[in-house]
Amino acid sequence: TQTSLSIDWTGGDYMLTSITGYNNLTYDTAVDGDYSAASINYSTSVADTDEVSQELRITSPGDQRLTWLAGAYYYDSQTDTHLENLYGDDVLPIAALLPASLRRLLIGGLINDLTEETNSFALFGQIGFKITDRWSVSAEGRWTVETKKVHSVDQSQLNPGVVTGTFDDEADFQNFVPRFTLDFQATDDVLLYASAAKGVKVGGFNVVTVAGAILPEERTYD
Repeated sequence: TQTSLSIDWTGGDYMLTSITGYNNLTYDTAVDGDYSAASINYSTSVADTDEVSQELRITSPGDQRLTWLAGAYYYDSQTDTHLENLYGDDVLPIAALLPASLRRLLIGGLINDLTEETNSFALFGQIGFKITDRWSVSAEGRWTVETKKVHSVDQSQLNPGVVTGTFDDEADFQNFVPRFTLDFQATDDVLLYASAAKGVKVGGFNVVTVAGAILPEERTYD
């Protein structure tokens, strides 16, 4: 489900814009881990994500030599995931010779419940200047503060309902990304431009332990 609402208010030559968004995604997967007809390994995962965003910006008249815009942006998301990576009775070649309880004891699966949250706020702006009818420059900037939280709970297939491991953490990120652009309108049909920009990808957490244990120093990345 993806929804958005865009509203423009015009006051004189200025425009105030509001963009509101809400998204929901349910992602359901099932994987036969051994890729065979045998009952060896099977994984299922259900992830439910809710996202809410709100942007407000004001824009100056576009027919002047000096133009500008300024705005603010808010974003919040939460994802709840339930994952089961389980082993079946055919996990061992000698499975038929062993009691079911012993087969499960030798190779146990994992059950994981995970909640991930992201909260972000940004201020942004842009200034443009027409040097001549053909040349123009612009400068942009965006300052963002973001908080990520994670809560992960592991259970063993051998003892469903008994917590075998937990991981809780929170990380804060701040960044400023600028961009500068130079435009040249060579002809009515040809625009040449050059730009320089900085990009940032914030960090996060390694939480899924299906493939094996995660070292403490690998739980968080920048």
